[in-house]
Amino acid sequence: METIAIVRLSALGDIVNTLPVLKPLRRAFPDSRLCWIVEEETAELLSCQELDVVIAMPRKRWQRSASQLSRLPAVLAEVRTLRNVLQHHGVTISLDFQGNLRSGVVSRLTGAPLRIGYARSASREGNWLFNNRRITVPETSVHRVERHLSLLRGLGIEPVFEKPELRLPEETREWARRWARTLRRPVVAIHPGTSTFGSYKRWGSEKYQELARRLVADGVSVVLTWGPGEREEAERIAAAGGTLAPETPTVSALAAILAETQLTIGADTGPIHLASVLGIPVVVLFGPKDPRIYAPYFSETRVIELDLPCRPCKKRRCNNPRCILDIPVDPVYSAARELLAGS
Repeated sequence: METIAIVRLSALGDIVNTLPVLKPLRRAFPDSRLCWIVEEETAELLSCQELDVVIAMPRKRWQRSASQLSRLPAVLAEVRTLRNVLQHHGVTISLDFQGNLRSGVVSRLTGAPLRIGYARSASREGNWLFNNRRITVPETSVHRVERHLSLLRGLGIEPVFEKPELRLPEETREWARRWARTLRRPVVAIHPGTSTFGSYKRWGSEKYQELARRLVADGVSVVLTWGPGEREEAERIAAAGGTLAPETPTVSALAAILAETQLTIGADTGPIHLASVLGIPVVVLFGPKDPRIYAPYFSETRVIELDLPCRPCKKRRCNNPRCILDIPVDPVYSAARELLAGS
């Protein structure tokens, strides 16, 4: 039996934007096993999808351990174990949707005879060297969903978008429904946080507080969702108006909370894409990144951005991210009211 491995290791928003490849792959290869190799943080979410195998790799733990020379042999032993697990599944085709050094190494570790990835111009860190069938994508600003679908041409599949169905555990959905019964509708989720890596994309607590006050004054239930290390900021905003969402120990739990809302607001971050794939309308604030490439793809979306000569940019950090900090509250509030009226 043929085993096809999807290599998309991180992050949450990128995982969500890769989900549309599942339906065409399953239809083109109905008798094959579909395997997804992913980092630990989102493995739980993928375990609920239409996949035969999900293989989690503890990349962050490896990085922390590798910084200590005494732990390096143990890390290398775990990498060898991962290689053995991958090759045990008899991967015959790997599809590298990430296109960097890390994903290239993982693709090679699968032992797949056919390794499909992006051409040199569309990959980074020498990734193209690890793959033996390389697909060229247009040089223009292509949305990540469309870019990922284009890789299927390496298997002779003409990329046609179909909205994916995000499956969640029924017990998790019921937990979120019970919680949501305590709220007056409409319910709007505000997710103020981003990853630490993407901290330069955050709007700021004071403006979220003002937005929450306005929405609550309109009779809207505002819920502040949060992840690891974000509770303090979410509580600060909730104190100005709103309700702190319950702790969500898994990505599926966060998705179940978002599924009970009528609108989600936040910056360019994973939970916004999660809401979008659930069909929830979103208002997303864009700072440095290009919304033509990274905007939520699956639901009605309002992008709020500033026209500045310095954006979009490819910086990984910025000492003065006024592209996001200078966005006023008014257009965000207006977009929220417009989407709520439509829903």
